[in-house]
Amino acid sequence: YVVGDSLFIGGVNHETPRFVTGGLQIHSPAWSPDGKWIAFVSGNLTYFASYNIAPSQIWLVPAVGGTARPLTSADAVSMSPTWASDSRRLLIVAGLGGVRDVYQLNLTSGGKLRGPPVRISTGLNPSLISLSADGKQLAYSVATYYSNVWKIQLPRTGVASTRGALPVTNDRQVIEGLEISHDGRWLVFDSDREGVAQLFRMPLAGGPVQQITRDSNPAFKPSISPDGREVVYHTIAQGLRRVFAIGIDGGVPKQLSPGRVPDERNGVWSPDGSSVAWQVIDRGGSSAQVAQRDATGRWGPPKSVPFGGRILTLAWADQGTALIGIDSSWRAVVQPVAGGAARRLSAAVALESLTATVSAPITTDGTLALFAIRGSNVGTRRAGVLALRLTDGASREVLRFDEPARPHSFASNGIAEHGGWLYFTLSDPQSDIWVATVKGLAK
Repeated sequence: YVVGDSLFIGGVNHETPRFVTGGLQIHSPAWSPDGKWIAFVSGNLTYFASYNIAPSQIWLVPAVGGTARPLTSADAVSMSPTWASDSRRLLIVAGLGGVRDVYQLNLTSGGKLRGPPVRISTGLNPSLISLSADGKQLAYSVATYYSNVWKIQLPRTGVASTRGALPVTNDRQVIEGLEISHDGRWLVFDSDREGVAQLFRMPLAGGPVQQITRDSNPAFKPSISPDGREVVYHTIAQGLRRVFAIGIDGGVPKQLSPGRVPDERNGVWSPDGSSVAWQVIDRGGSSAQVAQRDATGRWGPPKSVPFGGRILTLAWADQGTALIGIDSSWRAVVQPVAGGAARRLSAAVALESLTATVSAPITTDGTLALFAIRGSNVGTRRAGVLALRLTDGASREVLRFDEPARPHSFASNGIAEHGGWLYFTLSDPQSDIWVATVKGLAK
């Protein structure tokens, strides 16, 4: 089992847990039938909520502990390890060919790979798999998942429900990130409507959808510049996220993030359009960087934002000179980008729910920052949108995702506001379980 970033083994009689290995976002451990090895997945923990395409890796570690080593590359999704009875063959779900299928990893007695992954299904599109003990049947789930943009009026008091929401888009697609231009002309969003996720725009009042980015690598999480001329977003190329800027009419993208760590994502324009902040994630944790553009349009090198609290979000404050953070006592604070002490907002309410959204839109009247709240199966916290008042830090729930059949995507950063209307994504998840007869695994 996994606790935090560590894999443990514990006995059924409450023996002292034994540490096996550590890593980034470990999940889905699978013990080999001979008891010698444990395969597990590292990365893309939100896969189980939305079946997103973020990269992940299959790793192998001796059950007695020791050095773990990767069995797959980090440039595609790899999930759901399940062992054959001989403990020498491991089946996984992987997107190595661009779409998900079942692959077989052949191992030596020492746990080393014998050749590249072998594709043993075509067009199956499995989400998760399980091989029977005798190796003769394979159960697999197939999830279909769509999400579109909806809207509802932002309530002045009380809490709104998604049951009264109105559709803005309605296509066979998955939308994760969205934003509205400051003049209210454009809705920009990422979508897989053409296959690989790219950026699109459509008139907010309704009209044809136009494609902005055209690349073989997926593009996510758009942020529109205050003048409405540019869009910042991030791509995934060979498992690496990088932040780019492109004209809202398309054109040649320009990379903004330096590419020094594997994960640079979720770029957000400052209110005056002179800077872009983005999230940096590595094994040391999560932080933020900010790059500034001079009067000639030239971008300077990014600078890290020092912060001593728990979470530093990408929600801008103080006219673009600071970011909103969460301190060690789970209170909202304002952290100057240039450094120095953070200023605590005066709210007396703990705001641990803010950790659900890295970036947060500011309402058009400049008074509220909006954060998605992820629901919890433990306690009373429910999924919805929380509004943080920037003058004094007071917070209240303004929207509740209270329809089980239409949840808000866990992978989505998709909330926006314009003209008193709140825009967000609602999902339509469905799945089936199938069983296939296995005639023999390749050796």
